[in-house]
Amino acid sequence: PPLADNRFAGCPNCTKGIQYSADNFDWSPQDPDRIQCKHCKHVYPSEQYPLDKVTEVVSPAGTLQKYPCYLNPKDNRKYYVDCMVLNIRRVWLIRQALTLAILYTQTGELPYAHKAGVIIKRFAEIYPDIPVHGHHVTDYARLELDFFDIKMPDLPPNRVQPLNRKYGDDASNREDDLLFPYDGIRTSVGAWHYDEVPTLRILAYDQIAKTLDQTTRNLIEDYIRETVNFTRTYPWYLSNADCWLVDGWIVAGRVIGEPQFIHAAVERAGKMYAYRYFPDGMWMEGCPSYSPHWAIYKSLKLANGYSDPPGFTSAEGGRRIDNFDAAQMVPKIDLILGANRVYRTPNGTVAAVRDTYGYQAWNRRPAPSFKEYKESQSALLWAIGHGVLGRGRGRNQIEIRLQFMGTLSHDHLDKLNLQLFAKNREMISDIGYTHTNLREYSWSTVAHNLVMVDEQRGYYKWQDTVPGEALFHGAAHRDVHFLSVDYPKTYDQTSVYRRSLALVGVSETDAYVVDLFEVEGGSQHDWLLHGDADHDGTVATNLAMQPREGTLLPPGEKFVPWKNDTVSLAGHKNTLGLVRNLKAAQIDGQWQATFKIAPDDDAALRVTMLESEGVELLTGEMPSIRQAHEIQGKVMDYWMPVIIARRRGENLKSAFLAVHEPYEDEPFITSIERSDGALIVRTKDFTDIHLFYEGSEPYDFRGRYGFLRIKNDQVVSAYCADGTRLRYGQCQIDLQEADTGKVLEVSGKQLLLSGKVSLKHAERIYLSYPTG
Repeated sequence: PPLADNRFAGCPNCTKGIQYSADNFDWSPQDPDRIQCKHCKHVYPSEQYPLDKVTEVVSPAGTLQKYPCYLNPKDNRKYYVDCMVLNIRRVWLIRQALTLAILYTQTGELPYAHKAGVIIKRFAEIYPDIPVHGHHVTDYARLELDFFDIKMPDLPPNRVQPLNRKYGDDASNREDDLLFPYDGIRTSVGAWHYDEVPTLRILAYDQIAKTLDQTTRNLIEDYIRETVNFTRTYPWYLSNADCWLVDGWIVAGRVIGEPQFIHAAVERAGKMYAYRYFPDGMWMEGCPSYSPHWAIYKSLKLANGYSDPPGFTSAEGGRRIDNFDAAQMVPKIDLILGANRVYRTPNGTVAAVRDTYGYQAWNRRPAPSFKEYKESQSALLWAIGHGVLGRGRGRNQIEIRLQFMGTLSHDHLDKLNLQLFAKNREMISDIGYTHTNLREYSWSTVAHNLVMVDEQRGYYKWQDTVPGEALFHGAAHRDVHFLSVDYPKTYDQTSVYRRSLALVGVSETDAYVVDLFEVEGGSQHDWLLHGDADHDGTVATNLAMQPREGTLLPPGEKFVPWKNDTVSLAGHKNTLGLVRNLKAAQIDGQWQATFKIAPDDDAALRVTMLESEGVELLTGEMPSIRQAHEIQGKVMDYWMPVIIARRRGENLKSAFLAVHEPYEDEPFITSIERSDGALIVRTKDFTDIHLFYEGSEPYDFRGRYGFLRIKNDQVVSAYCADGTRLRYGQCQIDLQEADTGKVLEVSGKQLLLSGKVSLKHAERIYLSYPTG
């Protein structure tokens, strides 16, 4: 029928599945008018949920249309179940049309082409009647169908809609001068104008066009042209979804012979590369799930070999294209690919950074593979704000990640968040992304591995893209790699918010991490560490932990479940109510905690914290989400262990110093202690000395971090990070202080610096800008 469809009606009978999604329902072409919820098994149409309310709409062609719905008295939401059934049927039909077209191409049998043509023609026939529709205009998270009364624009004689030339930041005000609402769609079976162009239907048509009569071809090609013209009215937001339009415009332009569409697609992709990548090669949002490089590049390759007709020059760009080559267009492709590789974990999955789904949720790889990702290496994405310390090969790889991005789209409240991958799994987890009603929690400060100050959320200011300050990143030493980052504006009340990490190799199979987190300001510091989010797990300590009632909320306050996947700055406190099964102990000195999973895989993570006087240690559980596979009814079924080291006092100064020891079968560290201002870690083969800032006898040290490895009373390895002196016994390192000055002039790739500058011992030049 010539009616709008919609993927997001949902099941009025339950909230157990993916939020409002058509994917919650079983449907068969043998019974095309009925659907059944996979979770509660309710069948629609349903007498219990009658579609007895009707929304009337006048279509663009002037036809009065009626859309029945069920009005749920509980949430006052309209459930357009018929529109969702239409969507499920149309998605299926689109796939059949492409399959049939491919069968015709491979066999030459006309019945396949005929049926594909019938399907595509029908989409073209109904398009003039499809109204502009989309998400609920005042509450996006409801995903409720809305209709927009909008007149279609008149086209110029060449039947090409003039481009909306706003792009990038100029297009950020989405409602400014829009002909159609940002969330408006017509023929799209998805949710956004980005996939309005029916690319799969065009590809199917391209294979069968010669079998159709000219009238049908004209009808279909007019339909294709109208969908592209619809999307050309929108500004170029240069978002992660713009590549879908690049894809659709190129395919449409090549199939119906409209060079203007191809030119606009190529220009749009070029602006994405020019405006939306940080200079370290990372996409503007920083999370790998939303990094679109491969999608842009794949789309551009659809234009490979294309040349404009003789004598044609683009009316909008004044250019022509001859023998297009996508590889020649993409700038710094190695830099972009290198940045994306930084997010790969040793088992080939993608690190769950910010709005990136966790490994188990989507089963990207059913089994670990180390053939492609055989060695872990340290890396620094200095401009976006993400650092990795890595070492080891095969199953013995270890990676520790530090997150220090600015406030970007699809971000989290995760300043100086830590993740640890070792022994073939993620041992310290960031939950990552979810579209369940726990999204507010997965985004929150308390769901990350960092220090929460005064039980408040961390810094958030929209589009403050400046990351934390990478004070030092060193990855050249054979035994130890070091990273230190400061992010003082994480809290208004903090003057120091700094984390320093040292990854120390012990053997080919083992390594440990020294973790120093310094915070100054505020009256309560909560050092948080979460276990493995992909498996059921436990945490055990060497202390006599006592049960404690309630959650992290004040007595008398209770957690209030969220209704949907909204994210707000006001909701952080509610997340504190998701910590359950609390146990507590007062600490006087060093303590240890060990994370394991069930069933036991013989691997564990032992955490040792030094100098913990005045600390209250809490253990508990928090939702891990990932194992629920985005099924709403299961998100509270899976939990992961958490430890919280809490300090209280006025104008606090805390230095949480911990050692993370991932091991298999049994621990390899024999003792850990503080002595003479140094952290001393002993294994069966070595004694490792770790120094921060300065030291006196017997360790004479001036710098950010110093490392000494001793065997048989001899120093066998030493390292000085951002320092001038490291002396112990016969080991003596003396360096000049780093030169500082101003950049007086920039000429090409040369910097003219004030004064005399020696780069003899420099790994990097650090440039600080007035903007931060």
